[in-house]
Amino acid sequence: MEKENNFDYVLAHTGPMRVNEILNPFSRIGFPFKFYDEVAALNEKIDGRITCKQWFCGHWHNEKYHYDQNLKRGYQYLYRKTTLLDGDKVKVL
Repeated sequence: MEKENNFDYVLAHTGPMRVNEILNPFSRIGFPFKFYDEVAALNEKIDGRITCKQWFCGHWHNEKYHYDQNLKRGYQYLYRKTTLLDGDKVKVL
């Protein structure tokens, strides 16, 4: 049985590990992660097996956005803002 793997949006607590590492401010100044995030590792596997327009999460308590050119999808990290999803329109408030 083939399972559906195409979604409009993903809503999760955290993002895939590689995107977390890109958007985490400590990774830009040379500090590696000091812990292994099992959920982010699982999300990394899931991210490689699905297609979606955008991934939303808020685990890191910051407002960040990353667009992956290869996968053609955005990763929106939210903290104090809200996102309105209306059909194909996404508006961060």
